[in-house]
Amino acid sequence: MADQPPELSEDEARRIFDQFFKPLCSRFQRWGATWEQSRDLAQETLLRAFRGMEGFRRKSSLGTWIFTIALNLWRNSLRGAFREDLSLEETGGQNQAGGSAPVLKDPAPSPEARAASLEERQRLRTALDRLPPKARRVMELHLRQFTYSDIARLLQIRLGTVKSHLHQARSQLKEHLVSSAFESGNRP
Repeated sequence: MADQPPELSEDEARRIFDQFFKPLCSRFQRWGATWEQSRDLAQETLLRAFRGMEGFRRKSSLGTWIFTIALNLWRNSLRGAFREDLSLEETGGQNQAGGSAPVLKDPAPSPEARAASLEERQRLRTALDRLPPKARRVMELHLRQFTYSDIARLLQIRLGTVKSHLHQARSQLKEHLVSSAFESGNRP
């Protein structure tokens, strides 16, 4: 078939890896992955691209195709994380073997809980937006479960500066969230 790309040479595969690995890692981190997760996901993305290269029809650029694979992989990883969160809950009922009968917990919160959660997230987002830019970025990474040392490395700042920005952000967030709770009539 004339429109099928030839098999990749080792040099071509290396060039593609070198061109896309770091941008893929960065994209996964922007989507919320940790540094280690982003590296694993970038490698998996490129592995899938290399394996499926014969399916690349050149209707879009190679980069667009690879980043589409990355997006689909990210979405699938989020679905997998959601499924892992669905845990079995023990009930008081007995199964035929005499043990507890496991049932799936309902993952959907009540409408009231969803509304309260949305309101809390909006208050937190407003509070975060009021932080100084550096403190806000450090806090956002901290909220995404990055370690202090990962934050320092990502932002190219000292560990002590990370801790200082987090202390500043926590103090200002607390002030804003407490005051906004009183303004809305809710006690913190």
